[in-house]
Amino acid sequence: LIPRLDVGEDGTAALVWSRSNGLNTIAQASVREPGKSFSAPVDLSAVGQNATNPQVVVSQDGSVTASWTRFNGTKTVIQSRTRPPAGTFGGVSTISLIANHADYSQLASAPDGTVTAVWRQFDGLNTLVLAATRPTAGNFGSSTVLSTFGKDADPPQIAASAQGVMTAVWPM
Repeated sequence: LIPRLDVGEDGTAALVWSRSNGLNTIAQASVREPGKSFSAPVDLSAVGQNATNPQVVVSQDGSVTASWTRFNGTKTVIQSRTRPPAGTFGGVSTISLIANHADYSQLASAPDGTVTAVWRQFDGLNTLVLAATRPTAGNFGSSTVLSTFGKDADPPQIAASAQGVMTAVWPM
């Protein structure tokens, strides 16, 4: 239930957290555009199953991308929603593979607005680190395995350089 905050270069601030709605834990967000107050909370995750560990990144142009871990009734998956500058959050997309449990997502944004997500996912034998990238005006693409097959990986971290180079690290 730890809140996460990020502030973009344009001054847009975004805050995400999870809270109980009485039945389930849901992921929520509030955004503050430059010179304004924080918005009323917005439910990011669908009701009906628990959503935890929300993360957020604000791109240079003020677009906001949030991710969280959600139980889909069978497995935990990583889901995401994006809000364009001065807009509203779009639909939910599942960015992890649905076949096995996923958790511990992290986000980073390059200067051009490209967002990369990293997370841990069980492959049936080991826990791997995967990544997927969303272009500025698009959806997250297919995931790529970053860690070594046959070895367990711990939760990853990711950062973007001023030149847009994404670097992910994780303990093994």
